[in-house]
Amino acid sequence: MSGRVQGVGYRVFVQNAATRENVSGYVRNLIDGRVETVLSGTIESIDRVQKVLQVGPVGSRIDEFESIEHKQETLSEGFEIRATGR
Repeated sequence: MSGRVQGVGYRVFVQNAATRENVSGYVRNLIDGRVETVLSGTIESIDRVQKVLQVGPVGSRIDEFESIEHKQETLSEGFEIRATGR
């Protein structure tokens, strides 16, 4: 995601949305100002989380939302906020 997504509680917002839907994965800020989210769960649950993420928390602005489907990645149970990535 890009736009105003850092400094507005976006990662905690993502974690809460994923936890509500029982979706595993992680979210992290990227050094270029974007936020990266990796989700693992049922298609229906992931779709619901993605719809919420496209709106974002109060104070955020989503300019670009890109969804890429990957082969299943081994993820730990639960959803975590990770350190900033590349």
